[in-house]
Amino acid sequence: MGSQGTISPPGNPLPFAFCGPEKSDGGTVTKVQIDAGVCGFTALVSVKKDKERNVHLSIETGCEMVNKMAAEISFLEFRAPFSAILHNPVYRSASKNLKHPACPVPSGILKAIEVEVGACLPRPSGIMFIRNEE
Repeated sequence: MGSQGTISPPGNPLPFAFCGPEKSDGGTVTKVQIDAGVCGFTALVSVKKDKERNVHLSIETGCEMVNKMAAEISFLEFRAPFSAILHNPVYRSASKNLKHPACPVPSGILKAIEVEVGACLPRPSGIMFIRNEE
């Protein structure tokens, strides 16, 4: 089974947690948990590649806007997630469905896809605010 845990050092929470890859139906499933921030929603993204290297996504969240995105991008052909931002199906769906342009969910989805297809390692990523102490 895959390891589960946050990918941030104690005391410095990042908006992404990595869970996976896990064995499922003879293959792996990459999972990430994304804390979207001030809206209070989280998203659990599961990505599984098939034999043709296409990806199948499922997203569990309470956010109606992200749920609309999830319905549109539940299946992506192998090369589609690696297209430029203006042509990327994840960002195109985000542009259509999300009201908040700084939502970290689309980026987290793409990170999970990259890990599942072997295009990158599961490394920490996130946004941290640094308090200006004068």
